[in-house]
Amino acid sequence: MRYALQAYFAHLGRFDKNLFNKLRIKGRKPFEKEMWTQEELNKLFDLLEQKKKTKLKLMFQVLLGSGLRVKELIRLKVKDITFLGTLKGKIETKTVLKGKPHATTMRDDLIDKVYAYTLSKKLGPNDYVFTTGRNNKPYETGSSLNQTLKTYAKKVGINKKITNHYFRH
Repeated sequence: MRYALQAYFAHLGRFDKNLFNKLRIKGRKPFEKEMWTQEELNKLFDLLEQKKKTKLKLMFQVLLGSGLRVKELIRLKVKDITFLGTLKGKIETKTVLKGKPHATTMRDDLIDKVYAYTLSKKLGPNDYVFTTGRNNKPYETGSSLNQTLKTYAKKVGINKKITNHYFRH
C-alpha cells in the first residue's frame, strides 16, 4: 500500500520522501529486509553439505534459484518440471494466491541437480519432488521448513530475521 501511494504521488509530482518515511501502516511495525550475503549463503550450504542434508540444501537452492514460493515448492511434482529439451528448466505450477498457472525457470546446473535427485529417489511423474522424512508424505505447510532454516542459520552464526520467502528476492 505504501509503495502504491508513493508511486501515485510521484506521478502527480507531489512526492515528499520525508512524509512517506513517517507513514505507518496500522498494526505493523516497519522493518528493513535483511538480505543474506553470498558469504552467509555459502556458510549455510556448506553446513548442510557437512551434515549430509542434501534434500534441504537442494530445497533452499531451488527457492533461491527459481523464485518459487515455499508453498509452490512443497507442492512441486516431478511432472511440473521440464528436465530435458529446449524448455529445460521450465517449471509450471499453480500459484498459491489464486490457483492460476504460473511458470518460472531454473538455471541448468540447478535443474541437473534436481533431475539427479529425482532419479536417485526413483520418483515418478506424479510424485512430489520434496517430501518429509516420514513415509514420503508431502509437506503440509512451509512452517517446518522456516524453522529448519532458522535453526541452521543460527548454527552458522546468522542472526537475521529471515524466512524462506526471502529467497524469492
